[in-house]
Amino acid sequence: MSAASRSEAQVPGGVEEVEACPACGSPDRTFQFRSRDWLYRVPGSFAQQRCVACSSLYPDPRPDGATLPAYYPDDYYAYREPVRHRLFDRDQRAAQAWYALRRGVLRQAYGYEELGGSRILAGTLGRLPAVRARAAFSLGPLLHPWRRDGVLLDVGCGAGMYLDLMRALGWSRTVGVDVSPRAVQQARDVLGLEAHLGDLRDVRLPAASFDVVSMSHTLEHVDDPTAVLAEVRRVTRPGGRIVIEVPNVRSLTSRLLREHWLGIDTPRHLVNLSPRGLEVAIQAAGLRLQSLRTPAAGAYRVALFSISRARGDDHSIYTNAEQRFGLRRRLAARAVAALERSGCAAGFQLGEQIWAVAQR
Repeated sequence: MSAASRSEAQVPGGVEEVEACPACGSPDRTFQFRSRDWLYRVPGSFAQQRCVACSSLYPDPRPDGATLPAYYPDDYYAYREPVRHRLFDRDQRAAQAWYALRRGVLRQAYGYEELGGSRILAGTLGRLPAVRARAAFSLGPLLHPWRRDGVLLDVGCGAGMYLDLMRALGWSRTVGVDVSPRAVQQARDVLGLEAHLGDLRDVRLPAASFDVVSMSHTLEHVDDPTAVLAEVRRVTRPGGRIVIEVPNVRSLTSRLLREHWLGIDTPRHLVNLSPRGLEVAIQAAGLRLQSLRTPAAGAYRVALFSISRARGDDHSIYTNAEQRFGLRRRLAARAVAALERSGCAAGFQLGEQIWAVAQR
């Protein structure tokens, strides 16, 4: 890279070159645009490259390992102080009816036998997609079917809220890994969880020790997704279930709003994966891909803030959501979200998320 290119990066620290797509390994790419840290305003400008082979998007150059932590401030959303889940503890009549429905759905659809619940409510209202999704905590495939004496690993656990929920639902042992000292300390001290500090590749957990593994919005933050997935394979028991959730860089909003798309999250996302890119990485790691889909979950919110960025709204609006957005802005976001959902219903991979389920 030329000295001029390095100076254009304007990164407050070291940078490193990226010679090939982190998702699929192809060296062929095209420059798309430059992007900055819109969320926390840490200085730095990054050239985003589109992989010709798999359509994933990644910055080159990117912050090196010593510089990247500067882009993760203490108030980063995944590191906020957690609150312990208190399931089924309200005694109001309406709450008890909802609990009966939720318990029934969790028992019938996900095998959480010890929760009980109402079979009638689960078999009627629980069949409605919106009700069933809410009863399952809107986790999608991240709500693993229950296994007696099951052991669960969450890679990129943050402060541990998801692990605490899984423990509350009856998982025998829940383990987390995260690179943030603050987040790991909170998971340990506030929630009493088993959490390990460091990159999964360096923690070296025992081989074949987990029944299920969750990776929610984690893989886009790593420099080598295939290497991390290979380590996931090593620590998962044969036949174990692995669920990966990442933003979809080929969503409709991403295509329309480009550098203003909320999901880019420059430069914390070292690769914004496409469905094809994630599929290649999973298979290259030796895992068997069972399903991959792109739901439009969060489409309205993503469209709303992406349009806000494109229109040059003040940065403070990010923390105030709809209270400061005008009717036209909200209607535009509703229209984009509706188009995205329609595209997904028609079979196109245009949703905001990628949900992949793999097996060891």
